[in-house]
Amino acid sequence: MIGVLMRRPSALVALCAVIVVSAFVARGDLRIDGKRSPTSVAKSEASITKPKTRPKTGQRVPAPVVRAKAPAPKRTAAMVVVKGRVLDALGYAVAQAEVEASAAASTKQKGAVVTTDAEGRFEIVLPDANFADLWVRGDGHSPRWLRAALNSPDPLVVQLEPAAPWDQKPAVATAPVLTGEGTVRNNLGEPLAGAYVTALGSGLWSRTDEIGRYSLPLYRPETTLLVHDPAIDAAARSAALKLGRDHGVVPLPELVAAPGGAIRGLLRDSDGNPVEGAPVLVAGDGVTRVCESGTSGRFQLRGLAAGRYEVRPHPWTGRVGRSQEVMLDGDVAECELKLEPLQSRKVQVCRENGSPVGKAYVAVLFAGTRSGVARADDDGWAEVSLASGPVQFEVRGEDGESAFAVQGFDSEQTRLVVTAP
Repeated sequence: MIGVLMRRPSALVALCAVIVVSAFVARGDLRIDGKRSPTSVAKSEASITKPKTRPKTGQRVPAPVVRAKAPAPKRTAAMVVVKGRVLDALGYAVAQAEVEASAAASTKQKGAVVTTDAEGRFEIVLPDANFADLWVRGDGHSPRWLRAALNSPDPLVVQLEPAAPWDQKPAVATAPVLTGEGTVRNNLGEPLAGAYVTALGSGLWSRTDEIGRYSLPLYRPETTLLVHDPAIDAAARSAALKLGRDHGVVPLPELVAAPGGAIRGLLRDSDGNPVEGAPVLVAGDGVTRVCESGTSGRFQLRGLAAGRYEVRPHPWTGRVGRSQEVMLDGDVAECELKLEPLQSRKVQVCRENGSPVGKAYVAVLFAGTRSGVARADDDGWAEVSLASGPVQFEVRGEDGESAFAVQGFDSEQTRLVVTAP
């Protein structure tokens, strides 16, 4: 048979044609009765659009266009609810303040805007990330950008200073372009889940997953890491790290958390009564933490590494408090804080020769934060609110721009001596 086919090539060609046709008939793409199977027709019409006209000789035939049967589902980013409150420089709630997420925080879409309630509290929904840039503004206050750490273990408290004529429009901080990735274990070598990790001085936090991994934005290629886990009262601190690069992703050394300590105390007013709901700041070695006083005025911050800390009450309802230094070298360090009311006083702005400086602006600062702005009269007298102890002043000229250096303050004679032309 093979010999016959080799002597008659036309018979070989005919046999091949019969095989190919039989294959198409078996698939249903070609039927003997001239009709295609419904399944074959549906597939062909759904996937390929044929040219409407026959191409001319030598004309290139366009490739078939494949069309999707349905649009691909959109992927939605995970969202988180961020809660906080806005207070003024003296600790009063700022009602109807606006809190807006920047375009970067809202994945380059128009940011959400929320307003605070009568207690200064707000809630805003943001994409889940390490941080978000918030624009906060309120009537009579200087607006500010706040880089809020969404993974922070502390309550979010925003402080607005009173507006002054010399204020400049603040600019949003540059986002970090370096990211560190690492792991945290406990002192038994087991992965530590749910622990908080920060780079000292950055104000940003990350949280470890179920196998102890974390990813943390970094501002500088030299840094020191801190681990805080209040759930099991554990802490860790790395050595000073030199990462060798200033952008991209860099591996971080494994951190081992050991048992930590706690700072706890009592917050009272000038009459000895406990103060409830006031923020308390705990600062030490490049990190500032925030906790709140409870119903009995007590506060506590656990999972701290050993070291020296400065504990200070946040200004609260017109009262301010002085900071107290605490040394944590064991399980617990105790302290007691007191808030005292401000006293209204008149001060006279004078030159070194004793002549008054009229129409000057006088700002009072507590712990570096502007608490009030007053305008002096023609004789240099201005009414300000002061507390006992050291105080800082900022003095500007009548134009609100010229800065006068403060030479000293005589609290007995209420004279504020400045260098002015």
